[in-house]
Amino acid sequence: MSKKETAKLMKLINDFYPKHFKDMIEEDMLSVIGAWHSVLDDIDYDKAVKGLMHFVKESSYPPTVADIRANVEPEYRYLSDTGRG
Repeated sequence: MSKKETAKLMKLINDFYPKHFKDMIEEDMLSVIGAWHSVLDDIDYDKAVKGLMHFVKESSYPPTVADIRANVEPEYRYLSDTGRG
């Protein structure tokens, strides 16, 4: 996924868990987006969103990067391995 898509994913997380990022200033949010992007850039955005939706249905706590990765269908996880996206 692109960095812009990572930001969209973070916005979606904020929509579900609004208290999680409530007091974060813009500079910190940009840093968080960059950090998440560095470990999610090999995952297809649409698959990450589906993984997030699955996670949200099961948890009252915001996801970690590992939670997102764990909920992505393995056959679509790594774009570089499959050539799909």
